[in-house]
Amino acid sequence: MKPSELSRMQEVRRIGKDRAGEASSTLADAFKDDPLFVWLRTGAETKKKSDQPWWETIIKNLPPFTQVHSMGDISAVSLWFTSEELSKQIQQQNKMKIQPADVTQNDEIATLSYEHFGLNAEIFLALKEKTPKEAHWYLAAIGTQQKCFGQGKGTKLLQAMTKQLDEEGLPAYLEASTKKSAALYLRHGFEHIEEVSLMGSPPLYLMWRDPK
Repeated sequence: MKPSELSRMQEVRRIGKDRAGEASSTLADAFKDDPLFVWLRTGAETKKKSDQPWWETIIKNLPPFTQVHSMGDISAVSLWFTSEELSKQIQQQNKMKIQPADVTQNDEIATLSYEHFGLNAEIFLALKEKTPKEAHWYLAAIGTQQKCFGQGKGTKLLQAMTKQLDEEGLPAYLEASTKKSAALYLRHGFEHIEEVSLMGSPPLYLMWRDPK
């Protein structure tokens, strides 16, 4: 591989739904051993071989203004959603009118979630109730292919977005599923809000970051 090609592979870029297959494969691999996802799968009557179809459905049905960031080779991916209040502000500032989410799409995601994770899928609704109401960016997921662990790719994705957050003067919110990931977020300016266990799930660390 030429140096220029290698450099492009290490760049952080935004990708669209056309890369949903690759991005979902990366996230499925990244979260394969994640404590929350291991717990989620215990609620399924039928044990699925891979979470990739679930992730792909999520990415193909993302709400407006979502940003999907990845490394050039799609070896690491992050999903950033706007909170409901931030979505309203963006629409007002840009004089946009966004149609409500398609009911069919929402039903598809809900149905697949229950099929894949059983009643444990209800934790997504419980977590939504914990989400701060003020305008913010929400880190829904960030993951690196397991073969690339320890190469700093997740850090690059975070740095790209925290730079944007600081430029926009906007806060961010997330739920960390391990102490190790929580420690990473602390290094990037996040602070602990609360530690919770919902519906018998493993501990989750709710974290908030004010713009710097």
